[in-house]
This record gives sequence, structure tokens and C-alpha cells, in this order.
Amino acid sequence: IEAALGALPTVTGVRVARDDEAARRDGGRAWAVEFDHLGPQPLLRATATGGAAVVVSRKRAGAATFKRITARVEGGNAEVIEVVVRPKVKAPKLRLAAAEVVAGREDEVVAGLFGGVEVEAAGVVAVEAACERGPCAFLVPTHDGVEAVLAANSVRLRGVGPSIQRVLRNTSLIPGADVDGVDVAVLSVAEGNSVSRAFLLEAVNDAPSIDAGPLGEHLELPRRRVLLNGFVVSDVDDDTLLLTLAAARGTLTMARAARRTLARWSAGDGDGQHAKLEARGAVEAWNNALNYVEYEPPADDVDDVVTLTAADNASSVTQTVSISVTGAASCAARMLLKAQRKFAALVRPDAVGAALEAKVVTEGAVVSLDFSLDAPCGRQARFVAVVAPESGRVRPADAVDLSFASFDDLAKGAMRIEAETAGALEKALGLLVYEPPRDVDGMVSMTVAVEATGGDATGVLETEWWFRIESRDDAPTVSVDVFDDTLIVDAVVARAGASTDVVAAEAASTTGPAFAKGAWSVEDEADFVSVAVEVAGDVALFLSVEEGCRRDACGALHFGNGTRSGRSFSFAASPSDAMKALDALRVVAVADDCWRARDDAAADKARAGALTVSVEDAGGQRATRTVQISARPPRPGALSVAASGGVVDVAEDGRALISGVSVAGGLGTVDGCGDNEVVTVQISARSGRVGSVGNFVGVVVDRVGSALRLRGPRKAVQGVLDSSLPSVATS
Repeated sequence: IEAALGALPTVTGVRVARDDEAARRDGGRAWAVEFDHLGPQPLLRATATGGAAVVVSRKRAGAATFKRITARVEGGNAEVIEVVVRPKVKAPKLRLAAAEVVAGREDEVVAGLFGGVEVEAAGVVAVEAACERGPCAFLVPTHDGVEAVLAANSVRLRGVGPSIQRVLRNTSLIPGADVDGVDVAVLSVAEGNSVSRAFLLEAVNDAPSIDAGPLGEHLELPRRRVLLNGFVVSDVDDDTLLLTLAAARGTLTMARAARRTLARWSAGDGDGQHAKLEARGAVEAWNNALNYVEYEPPADDVDDVVTLTAADNASSVTQTVSISVTGAASCAARMLLKAQRKFAALVRPDAVGAALEAKVVTEGAVVSLDFSLDAPCGRQARFVAVVAPESGRVRPADAVDLSFASFDDLAKGAMRIEAETAGALEKALGLLVYEPPRDVDGMVSMTVAVEATGGDATGVLETEWWFRIESRDDAPTVSVDVFDDTLIVDAVVARAGASTDVVAAEAASTTGPAFAKGAWSVEDEADFVSVAVEVAGDVALFLSVEEGCRRDACGALHFGNGTRSGRSFSFAASPSDAMKALDALRVVAVADDCWRARDDAAADKARAGALTVSVEDAGGQRATRTVQISARPPRPGALSVAASGGVVDVAEDGRALISGVSVAGGLGTVDGCGDNEVVTVQISARSGRVGSVGNFVGVVVDRVGSALRLRGPRKAVQGVLDSSLPSVATS
């Protein structure tokens, strides 16, 4: 059939295959016929091999045909053949002739992106449009018969080809907010191809924005210094902004640490106390710094206005917050906090003065604070003080009465005090001591803030005091975390003909570290320390870091004599690398196998040893840690039986003596070791019967089936087996 139809000029690409499903359904033979192209004639006739006539008819052009045809062969019977013709469906295809880049502007709609697109498809197709980079959205017109499903950065259309083509030619693209640069829109059709179109969005400068947040447009503030945190600035186009924060009548203060986060301050800002603060800095730095702006209302006015202006290179924006001041007048300007007596010689209100004039405070010393406080804020005023060191810790002195005021510990070593009067607060400040930080050389500041509330006048006084700290060279420290302060070591058996060092080195290469990871701690201010490791005891002990420190796993270790193993060695390393080397330390005990099993408390006690680790810094200061070692006997070896082998001829009903069998392993094999160890030996024959010859002194003999079982001291049993005593026989 395939050859006959393929010979017709109007038929191409004929494929014929058996249709097993149709054959099973109709109980005969059936073929499925497919064409790439079928001519317009309603009836096809062809002559098949052997003279069979093939006739294919169809209902209409382009539709699948289901007919029965008859093939006749001369001189033979007629065979009914079922032929199904399935036309080939053409895959949909997209064409986009335009290839130039479409130009647009930031935050504006891009039209005509798919103008001129052609959709070649028969029937219903699905087409998806998407942006490669995004974010974007598509503006799709409504069209009868076309279903549109919008998603993030894409749209999916379903309908007939001509309708989708009209929709795509009128579809526009909406770029994401503040997106500029090049992006690509991709069109793809299900079971078909895809085309793309690039578009370029020109950047447009956006003005900065200011969010007053919780400040809003109007504030009612008490007459005292308060944090004015709440402003947040942003600019999608610029990383730096020029900000101007101004108060019409009050005073603005920004912490020095916050001002250092900005790139540049205007000249003459002094201590940061002005009616106006202005600087150009990074947006992120500004937002951090604005959290530390303090506002102090005017002492003799009830209204004020705070204005924040943010400007980039092309535009600016302004946010205004009006302020109504309530409450009593401020006494902050009249408050005075002075250091006195011995404490006055140790501090200065500025770093330069402390460096040149103040006495040195040595690391580890405890400095008693001593302040005099003058706070004319009225009889009803209550006071709160916060003492916050830059580093180190402030705490109450030992064994003092703290009942007259409230003392609270704060984070980072600070202390808060609440007292009823200025005199009580002055007394409370005198009960505090300052502990300088460890390992610090240089200037350290401490901030003391005093707040007065509830009186005729209120206010906050903030002062800064500087210490000159000098560190001292501390001795190194070394410690280890080991269970019960004892290191348990299982001894290994010395090998005949090999030295103890060789046996120990072999064991060190196969055993794990003696200590858990992180068990050792070595601390020192110096970059390098010298470490000496030594071991001694009642049993031969051996140390090694050879295996654990391969491939620089322990960092840089400098061995003085190049030895990384033995009964003692030393090296120089940083404290952290020294800890790694000690964690990787192997400790090996070597003993002969006459050392009895550890369970025999009378004769097999563990033997003691000691591991000593010394750490020394460049100044000659040394720290030593000794770990006790309990070396346990070697584990007993497995018992085994050895025989010389051989063949013994014996007549039927005769007997053959068994000899040359020995027992190995157990508690020991050296002469004189393990003689009294009780062992059981069972002898059986594959056929025949094992019996005994003579009496066995000290050996219990019993029978298990056809086998003979000997039980007794190892020396006596061995004597039976090697024929030095009456032996056993098999028949």
C-alpha cells in the first residue's frame, strides 16, 4: 500500500503502519496511513504489488479519513483493509521583522514594542510575552476571543492566531518603578518558536524624598533635650545627598560618632551644637546619623520649627515639623559636673588634655569615681544619671550601702542611677568604680549624662571624660578540658625486634587525637608563643603531632629541632595555631603483652603518667598545665588455633594420634605469659570419633557428641596438644 500510494504524483510522504488497536476492535487486519501532502482529488487509485487494487476515499480535503477499502489479487481472495488518513498539523510560528532597539523613558509606557509581529497558526494557540530582566508589566487591549492572563513580568494570551496578532500589535509595556537601562521582551508560542525585542529606558532624575515618620507635621515636646529621631531620606538615583537640618529657635546636637559616619561637615561645626546642621554624605550614613540628632527647645519660647532639606545635584525637597514646647524651663545650661580630688588627676574632658596631662591608669586597676554635682533645678526635681564607658565596665564598689538610690546595670558595662535629690545622686556617683578594658593602650572615653525632671526646671547635662590607659604584659594562659582531669590511654603491644619508638610512631599514625577538638585553650597578647610538650610515667609514653598536623592543618608551627614526635618536643606558633596543634596531639603508651587484662584488679592495674604543656611568651612569662595519664593494659588478642598439618595413614578400625596443635593469642604469647589463663579446646572429626589416651592432669575432659572438649589452664591444655602429655586420638 505504501509503495502504491507513494507512486501517485499528488501524494508525498506516505507512511503505512499496522493499526493494532483497530485490528483488535474489528477482528481483522488494519493499517494506518499518513500523508505529508494529499492531492485534491476525492478518490485515489493505485495498484499494489501482486496486482492488488488500492482505493482511498475521503470525506473532504484536509480532514482525517476513515474508510474501508478492498484490495483484490488476481486468482486470490479479496482482503478488506481499514485505512485511516491523518493530515499533518503545521506548528505555529512567530515572525517579528523589526530588530531595532525601542527607545523609552524611565517610568513611562513603551508603545509599539511588538508592532509588525506576525502569528502564523491554524486554530487556537498560546503565546507568552515576558521581560528578561524586569520588573515590568504589559498593557493588553481587550479583544473578543482572546484570553489574557497577567502575571509578574509576563502575560499569557490564548486564542486564534489572527486575533492574537492584532492584540500583540497594540500591546504596550509598563516598566517597573525607577527602572532604566536595556531590557529584552521575549515572545514565545507553545510548541513553536520565540522572538525578542530589546528596549532602552532613558534614566530620569527623581527628586529626593523625606519621610518624617513618627514626627509627623507637629510635635508637642517637653522643655528638655530629646532625640529627634524619625526622619528618613531616600533617593533612587543618587547615593549621596546634601542635607540641611535647621531649627528656627532651638539647638540641634548630633553625637560625634554619628557625625563621623558622614563624608564631610561644613566648616566651623565645633561641638556639633547649632541651630543648623549641614553636610553632604551617603544616604545610608545620613539615615543612621539622623537617629542621633538631639533637639533642645529654646529656654524662653514655646514655639519652634524644624526644617529638613535634602538636595541632590538637580533638585531638592523640604520637610517641616512645627514644635510646641510644654513644661518647665531648662536648667541644663546651669548644671555643672566636676571631677574632684584623686579622680580629677586621672581624667580630662577632652582626649588631648588626657593624653598630655592626666595620670596613667594601668590595666587591671580599679578607679573610684568622684564627682561634684551642682544642679539648680528646683526642690522637687528628681535626677537620673547614666554612666557609659566606651569600653570597660562601671559597677558599684564592694561592700557599700546602695539603699538610698536605684542602681541598674545596662548593656556594654554602663550603669543607670536614679536618686531623689542632686546630693543623693552626687553620693551615688561617688560609690561607682571603673574597671578599664584589658589589653588596651591609649585613650578611652566615658560619657556621664544627668537628667533632671519634675522640678521647677528640667534638663539634660551630658559630659565626656577621657582616661589614658596603659596595658601591661599579661602572662599567657593554658587550659584543657578533659574528663575527670585524667587522660585515658590504651597501651599498644611492643613488637619483637622493633624498638619502642618505631612501634609508637606506627601506632600514632593510625590512632586519633588524644583530646577532643577545642579542648585546649591558649591565650596571650603576643603574636607568637613558645610551647613545650613533655610526657613521662611508669610506662613508655610517646607524643606526636606528625599525623594530625599534615597539610598545614595546624597553621604555622616552627619546630626548634625539627622534631614533631618523641617523649618531648617544642615549637613556636600563634596562640590559635598552638591550640590546633595541641588538639591534634597523639599520646601512645607501649608495653609488652605480659601486662594482664585490665579487669584483673589484683595484678593488672593501670600505670600512671603525666603530660606537661608549658607556654612561654617573649617576656619570659610562663604558664604550665599538667594532665595526669592513666595508661591501661593492651587489649587481649583473639584466641586462635594453629596446626602443623599433614596426612596420617591409618587402617580401618585403627586409631591415629593427634599432635602439633597450638593455641595462640589471648592474654599473651611471650614465654611465661598467660600460662594460667583458662582455655577451652574442642576437637572433632568430620567422620569417626575423637577419644582420649591416658589421663590429663589438671584438664577437664568431657564429650560433646562425637567431639572431645578439653578445658583447663592454658599450659596444661597446650601440653596435651603438643604430645608432651598423654594425647588424644581419632578412630
